[in-house]
Amino acid sequence: MNVDKQGRYSFTSKLLSTRNGELYIGKDLSLRREVLLYRLPEENSHLTQLSHVSGLTDPRFLHILDMGQDDRSVYAVLEHRQGDLLHDRLLKQPIPMMNALELIYKLGFGLQEALEEKIHGFSLAADNIWLSEEHELIIINYWSEGLSSQKGVKGLIHLLYELVTSSMVMAEGFDSLEHSFRTALKETPTETLDTIIHLLKQTYHEQYSLSSFLVDLGVLLKKQWPRERKQGDMIAHSPISLNVNPKQDPQENKEMTKPKTWEGINKNRGKRPILFLLLAVILFGGMFTIVRHVLNSPPSAKPAPAPVIDDKDSQQLTITQQPTPETNTTPPTTEEVIVPDLRGLSKEDAEKQALTIGLHYVFFIESNTQAAGTVFKQNLPAGKKVSKETTLTFWVSKGNG
Repeated sequence: MNVDKQGRYSFTSKLLSTRNGELYIGKDLSLRREVLLYRLPEENSHLTQLSHVSGLTDPRFLHILDMGQDDRSVYAVLEHRQGDLLHDRLLKQPIPMMNALELIYKLGFGLQEALEEKIHGFSLAADNIWLSEEHELIIINYWSEGLSSQKGVKGLIHLLYELVTSSMVMAEGFDSLEHSFRTALKETPTETLDTIIHLLKQTYHEQYSLSSFLVDLGVLLKKQWPRERKQGDMIAHSPISLNVNPKQDPQENKEMTKPKTWEGINKNRGKRPILFLLLAVILFGGMFTIVRHVLNSPPSAKPAPAPVIDDKDSQQLTITQQPTPETNTTPPTTEEVIVPDLRGLSKEDAEKQALTIGLHYVFFIESNTQAAGTVFKQNLPAGKKVSKETTLTFWVSKGNG
């Protein structure tokens, strides 16, 4: 058992070695609790990497409890949650596709929280993820830079591939990934399958931002697999049934359809002559009122607005007459917003501005003289008034490379 110089932490057993460091099961000797100890490579042994992310408290990341340094290198002390390495879990068996999509969906919100703290670029590979006993994916190392194929939205798609195939070897290009996804979704209805594949493909090619991906995936999962249903009911219910208005209360139906007893019928029989008499009086009175109104009305009387109008106005009224409330097809007033000027902002700040005022957005990454990650063009002019939920497209520079 290796104990650090301060005598506070012991490195009990190594779980994994990666390019970004070594993960150990450890023990906090002072507080007598299990922890995870993540030792950084010697060439990256500086505390600024860890201090930058130490404030992140989202539950989809292992929280940093402490930092230390010994003769070998810097290490992070992480909370220990019941569970295991996702890498080890996948060596036993893959995860069903719809379960995997649900895991990716939940983890994506953790990535959004990290972006709010300007924390990004870490690896989303299975060897950097902890699988809790509650079947939640938790990021282990979020201070080191991951490979380009393992981070961001592309990293999420590759992680999905690892989940459903148990393969740690990354497929080259989306065509190879698509084959695996279609195989994993072979029992899914064709229309739903094509929708999922389209969403994954657009995201893989970075034509969808993280937030757009999560919005569409959330809609898809709610149609396919509502949380209140069992997994086995996933395909059995048509998505259309989710939009049907709730049925009448069963108790009310029971009362409405409750058979009458003989006693109730006999009680009502004695009241029938009186009811018939009252009904006849009401009908006679109503008919008399209608006849008198017709006789006293001028022959040319028509339903019209209260003000008296001339013939010209009358014809115009016929043309532009407002429909009755039952047939009113006038669209509701749409709230308008002013298009912001995103040029010169970072991609993250541009996304925030668009979402804050209620716009949808799509962005593309292209070579440009602007610094990498900077917005250099948008399709809607700044200052223009547009309806809320309009889609704003902008272009992000990837530099001159």
